Amino acid sequence: MLIQAMTIEECWAMLARNNIARLACARDNQPYIVPLRVDLDGQFLYGYTTLGRKIEWMRTNPLVCLECEEVSTDRVWASLIVFGRYEELPHIPENVDARRVADRLFQRHIMWWEPATVPLDGHERQPPIVFRIHIDSLTGRRTIYEPGLREREGHPPESQRPHWLTRVWRRLRSDGGYSSAVSAPGRMARRASRPA
Repeated sequence: MLIQAMTIEECWAMLARNNIARLACARDNQPYIVPLRVDLDGQFLYGYTTLGRKIEWMRTNPLVCLECEEVSTDRVWASLIVFGRYEELPHIPENVDARRVADRLFQRHIMWWEPATVPLDGHERQPPIVFRIHIDSLTGRRTIYEPGLREREGHPPESQRPHWLTRVWRRLRSDGGYSSAVSAPGRMARRASRPA
């Protein structure tokens, strides 16, 4: 397996494919992370939620980070980090165009208002908040996994590698641990058999 930096084009393409991310924000030196649905349009990620910790914290500190990944196996994956700034989009004339974009993006999803507007058990329903994250920068990493790559690098195939017990046995023999481990019980047995 090799790990490579993704090109900026690959990063944008991956961000466009994914609409579930982990949003990280911070306040008073305390980080907070939460999964969130987002939709990409231009330099912005649009989101929909209700008032809670993440909104309170982003109002205080608008600098945020988002992470998303695509994982096929433990050897085949890609991970993307986005750095940006939170911007709330209340119902005011200056936000009409931005909210129109958000509405268009949200409508692509069935029941797009869930889970954001579903109240926590025992709590009252909160009014929705539309926001966007201005993307300042993004970076990504991905693996390149080719079956047989380890063999080409000089490692034996999995089927020809020694079993774990064989590896332990060889290690004990090579560092002298074998002889002391074998002889110690014998000495103890002879001492135990001597008359008092």
